[in-house]
Amino acid sequence: MVGAILLHLLINARVGGTPLLLSMLTWKFRDKDSPALWPSHVAQWWSQIQHGAWTMEFQTATAMLYLEIFILVSLVAAWIIPLFR
Repeated sequence: MVGAILLHLLINARVGGTPLLLSMLTWKFRDKDSPALWPSHVAQWWSQIQHGAWTMEFQTATAMLYLEIFILVSLVAAWIIPLFR
């Protein structure tokens, strides 16, 4: 369980970096996170996607890629192995 939590935090650190990890520890509600602003945030995100911002997301380091593949394979194995017992 501890290993799963550590791997989860590692993946979160990769995806969102330090700001994401710090935001998990903060319980305050920020004004800029209001649901009323969500449509404009989605529109801004979609605009960035259309202009090619997504290409930077796929420049993954090899070590992280192997770690993600290992995690995926272990999850699939956790579902399949009990079927053979």
